[in-house]
Amino acid sequence: MGTVNPDSSRPSRRRLLGTAAVTGGVAAVLAAAGSSEAETPTAADPSPADPVDLPTTDGAPESASAEAGLDRVHTPEEFGAVGDGVNDDTAALQAAIDAVREEGVGTVELRRDAVYLVSSVDIQHGLTLEGNGARILRPAGHENGVRTLTTQHRPAQTAQEHARAIVLRNLTVDGAIQEQGAFRAYEQEQSSLIFLNGQKDTPHRQVVEIADVTVMNSVSDGIHLWTATDATITNLRGVDCFRGGLTITGGDNRVRLRGYRGGGEFTGAHIDIELDTLSNGRFHGDFEIDDAIVEDGPHTRPTDIECGDGGRAVITDSAFRSGFTMMGLNGTIEVTDCELHGKDGSEGIVPRVVHRGDDVTFTRCDFRAHGTRVGTPRAEILAGVRIQQTYSFDAAALNNPRRVVFDRCTFSPAAAEGTNDGGEPVVGIWVAGAAPSAGQVIVRDSSFGQGLDHAVDLTLGGRLVLEGTNRIDSPLGFLVGSLPPGDRRFVIEENGSLEAGPHNDEMWRRGG
Repeated sequence: MGTVNPDSSRPSRRRLLGTAAVTGGVAAVLAAAGSSEAETPTAADPSPADPVDLPTTDGAPESASAEAGLDRVHTPEEFGAVGDGVNDDTAALQAAIDAVREEGVGTVELRRDAVYLVSSVDIQHGLTLEGNGARILRPAGHENGVRTLTTQHRPAQTAQEHARAIVLRNLTVDGAIQEQGAFRAYEQEQSSLIFLNGQKDTPHRQVVEIADVTVMNSVSDGIHLWTATDATITNLRGVDCFRGGLTITGGDNRVRLRGYRGGGEFTGAHIDIELDTLSNGRFHGDFEIDDAIVEDGPHTRPTDIECGDGGRAVITDSAFRSGFTMMGLNGTIEVTDCELHGKDGSEGIVPRVVHRGDDVTFTRCDFRAHGTRVGTPRAEILAGVRIQQTYSFDAAALNNPRRVVFDRCTFSPAAAEGTNDGGEPVVGIWVAGAAPSAGQVIVRDSSFGQGLDHAVDLTLGGRLVLEGTNRIDSPLGFLVGSLPPGDRRFVIEENGSLEAGPHNDEMWRRGG
């Protein structure tokens, strides 16, 4: 039912990242992605063994539509569905959903453990889709640009519709990735399994509640949230979704995610928040993520968090083991009690915080420098985190100095990386260049482990403020550039905060 929109003419940043190794690595990505435009909506049996466990929960969210439980329950079988994974049940499922639409609010209940072969159905406000553990399976040779469950033709358009949630519960949506043809060069990037959007540039939003849902085997996204959506998501599992398990590309979204497990061979970024479409005149987003675990895989790309336009992202008790990118425009990002791996692999991507006029605070986080390390010289430094201060959609943002804070954090190499073997150094923090006026990096009460080559790399300039007691157990503490005395590209405030560990041989060195 969906088609590719001809206005979607420019590749997204995730597509540029995925092809960075071919087009010149990180420098090319940063240059090319700076003016990314809007991504406009378009429209295998048996299941593989589970590679990840589901998170625990205290219970599914309460529905925003309390009246839903009082309305009639329909089943696809009423309209002729078979549910055997062979016969096409698209028309029957759509008929059941349309019956709810006629009544305003209601439930479509799937048969326990059934497999419904479905190409694409339109869903709408007021619908509860109760899965009962059933699976919706995409047919082989699925048309490009067509979503399996989509609101693109039925966004909320009135205040009454706005007040009625879409509820998706206890359901698996399977895209049969091996039956869909080429996808690794983003040939089918608009073929999301679930596409949800509100009415762009109006006050009417799409309210969505998702609980205990698995999205898997997708040539595109598992769940794609576009614009003006309020989503509460509990216990989401993403396996082998090529662009990402949960992708958010539009502005004016509010998302609460509690419990995500991601794994698989083909999955891209797993959680990919990339705001490239205005809604109500802004890219603003408000996001809370708790208990998300993203495992690394052969094709897994970094988790991407962007809040935009004074937005907010709060991330707690999570582990991103495939790298990460965090950025904002005059926004705030707070990351607490998380495990964060830097990844440098065949795609030429390094972990980074893009310091674009935003405040980013890491509290009690464990950073691990991780990448292709042993016996392989690298073109980039391997770092627990890279502060990239020169990437901006809006040059004015760089004139609004902000901060990146590391409070009670630990930095170490991943277990397989070891110390320098003749390749590029392994460091805790790499400040990748900017005038000190562009913002500051604050390190407070943190520790740098002995497996690092050095703790902080400042060879390209920057402002570093050290506070509290910072323990340095790497052989070298701080590497700063070979610049003349008095050169103001470096501002370092030590504040008597450094404590040398037994493996530290040298605290400061000029070089690079």
